[in-house]
Amino acid sequence: MRDLRTLDCLDKKIYDKLPPIYNFYGQMGYFALPSARAAPFGDITGGYSSVPPYNNYSLTMQVFERIELAGIYRVFKGIPDTSLGSTFGDYSDKGANIKFNFLLPEDSEYALPGFAFGLEDFEGTKQFFGQYFVLTQVIPQFNAEITLGYGLDRMSGLFAGMALSPWRSWSNMILRPITFIAEWDSINYEDISIEHHHKGQVKNSSINWGLQYTFNRWFRVAASRFRGDVYTIHGSLTWNIGCTEGFFCKVKNPCIYVAPANKQPLGVYRSKSTVVQDLAYGLDLQGFTLTDAYLEPGCGKRPSLRLIVVNRLWRTEKVTHVRLASLLAFLAPSNIEEVTVVISAETLLCQEYTFRQHDLKSYSSKQLSEAELLILSNMKEYTDPSCNAEHLYDKEEMVFDWGIRPRVRTFFGSSSGKFKYALDLLATLDGFYQDIYYRVIPGWTAVSTMQGINEFDKLNPSQLLNVNSDLILYYRTRDIRFEEAYIQKNLNPYKAFFGRVSSGFFSVAYAGASTEVLYYPVESRWAIGAEASFLRKRAYSGYGFQAKIRQMVGYKTTWVPYTFLGQYFLDMYYSFQIMPMTLKLSFGQFLARDVGGRAELFRYFPSGLRISIWYTVTNAQDMINGSIYHDKGLSFLMPLDIFFQETSRLKFGTAMSAWLRDVGFRADAGKPLFQTIYDERY
Repeated sequence: MRDLRTLDCLDKKIYDKLPPIYNFYGQMGYFALPSARAAPFGDITGGYSSVPPYNNYSLTMQVFERIELAGIYRVFKGIPDTSLGSTFGDYSDKGANIKFNFLLPEDSEYALPGFAFGLEDFEGTKQFFGQYFVLTQVIPQFNAEITLGYGLDRMSGLFAGMALSPWRSWSNMILRPITFIAEWDSINYEDISIEHHHKGQVKNSSINWGLQYTFNRWFRVAASRFRGDVYTIHGSLTWNIGCTEGFFCKVKNPCIYVAPANKQPLGVYRSKSTVVQDLAYGLDLQGFTLTDAYLEPGCGKRPSLRLIVVNRLWRTEKVTHVRLASLLAFLAPSNIEEVTVVISAETLLCQEYTFRQHDLKSYSSKQLSEAELLILSNMKEYTDPSCNAEHLYDKEEMVFDWGIRPRVRTFFGSSSGKFKYALDLLATLDGFYQDIYYRVIPGWTAVSTMQGINEFDKLNPSQLLNVNSDLILYYRTRDIRFEEAYIQKNLNPYKAFFGRVSSGFFSVAYAGASTEVLYYPVESRWAIGAEASFLRKRAYSGYGFQAKIRQMVGYKTTWVPYTFLGQYFLDMYYSFQIMPMTLKLSFGQFLARDVGGRAELFRYFPSGLRISIWYTVTNAQDMINGSIYHDKGLSFLMPLDIFFQETSRLKFGTAMSAWLRDVGFRADAGKPLFQTIYDERY
């Protein structure tokens, strides 16, 4: 019992934390002000607050343990957007907040306060820009936290906050979730340069107070008295999408292979074809497809096996490695010197593992641990079969696969309302003909409200070739169209060198040809590649091509003749060792003939989620509201197996740019090589 009490005490220190509190703008804080606390790594929170005279919508993610990133969308109630007319609705403002937690309260087991620095509304119009330093002391024995901070710009001067959950340790489920909150608000709302809504320029009190009710940590509702003038309500919903194992246990995953075991040697009683059948069947049950098998003469008297397999199921390299090792430990013939397994992805031979017979035997008899076996059969560069190898088995990769899925497309901002959407139905057909990959995606728009969107930005029309800003014209048609229809040939000329050649319809707007080369050694943190694409712009409807491309001169529409649009890039990749993150740097010519560079940072999460941000700088002088615009945005790729009872490699992704512009635009031109290989190696 003493040990159990000790364990319970440790668990409370690690897992028993005060309820998280998100402010009106999506940050960990109180009502209007932040704190130095941080959400668990991987948490994503959507929030809504009614703070007269505003409606606020926020989306927050704890992208690192010490970095919190939030997007905020404010609607100025009662103030029409005069720039585009009364039909546009109320004026709104987009912004982004970021907070860096240099010291968390948990780092010192709450002996010292947490310390953070943050920026509010650092991106966008910056009407609400502010910066701050903040300290937060958590006192778990009193179920309380106290915050003291100093702000600049909008948050000018000292501010403070506190929260108390007096019944947090009680068993009463009605009182337990209640948290009382109060803050000293330093914002000078009466200053017209700080508060931009005339109905918000009232401050009868600097103390904001209220309470929050927390439902099982995931859902929170808060109400408060704000500025001594209005009452507010705030709700937020949290889900740890970065570290989740899914809604369901993976009960349909195959068990690690242990039976039936067959170590009978290759010979009279176990022929070559029987060995291949055993391996092909076992691999199929484990989520792999055997495409080729070779029998090679070994260094000694015993031969070796070489297998080329496709991973259909597993998302991480370690699980793939363990599954292969377990199967071979019980099925590889005892008189085989070693078994080499080559991983093939989209016909790219990415890497190989060599399992020695002695190690497999020791592993199956429990004399060698799993970790030791993985080290002894570590990942290596792919090598060709020996010239006198016997080809035992040959099976084409997936010849044909299909699926039907919905897609929602959204646009914010038009002359007839802020939010426009379209619901599409897409059919995906892809597979291989011999070793050539093909992909065909016909699509049909079932419901659309995009007819009210202008053909170009009437306030800040792009003066570059309209390679992307005319995208809306492709989506206005309701006809069945082929969004993608291309073929791709992947190559492995030598070890760490990879290449591809692609041709066809790459997107709803572009078709042409593309080629890419990549040098990416096994277990290397870096890779380098180059891509060149020659594209033609598709017609806005049908399957033809445009002989001219639109370009605005001031507010006048002109058409520029062209033959091909070219994009050329040198790509460099670096994967960080301390965390699953990759930096991609691209330099070259973009599709609108502007020259420059683009940096993209990919963050990978344990759940399989991938989030990336990018920023582009080119020589183009693209002006928005009197300032030069550089393309930037956010994308995410979410694993779909969080909704399944088995592991899956299916993913759903989307990307969002700050503005729909032509500067720094890089068109899709086939399946990139780096990500295909990275997914197999990591």
